[in-house]
Amino acid sequence: GLTPGKPEASGAGVLEEHLDNIFKMVYVSSFNTAVQALQVLMQATAVGALAGGDSGAGGSAQRAANGVGTDETPVPSTRFYRALYAKLASGELRTSSKHSLFLNLLFKAVKVDPLPARAAAFLKRLLQVASSSSVPFAAGALILVSEVVSARDPIWRLLTT
Repeated sequence: GLTPGKPEASGAGVLEEHLDNIFKMVYVSSFNTAVQALQVLMQATAVGALAGGDSGAGGSAQRAANGVGTDETPVPSTRFYRALYAKLASGELRTSSKHSLFLNLLFKAVKVDPLPARAAAFLKRLLQVASSSSVPFAAGALILVSEVVSARDPIWRLLTT
């Protein structure tokens, strides 16, 4: 797996180039391949956040105020969240065989998201998609929403307003 560490100056450009290619894969490949690419991107961009990359988050005080733990959990980049939201809105989600992988990835991403408004937007979109999806997917979505809301109180307030 990927471990946190500061990239070498010469290797940083190569890493960024590879990440750009993986982001492109998310948008042009099949849904199943995109889910696997998103899993890699979540790890890679979170590692980059520890090394000083764009995490889309403030300091640990802001994360604590938003209901996210201050245990230095790496946070994926804003670009990752845009790509994940695009796949959540994709019509291919309903016919995919990777529902469990996608819901697991979404759970991890929303749980560490430092912006409660963005996390609430993800959960609202998930509920919209679940309302027209298969019963097992809808049940998984409801469990995911329940777990995230119980762990992060600010999101519950945003969902009910």
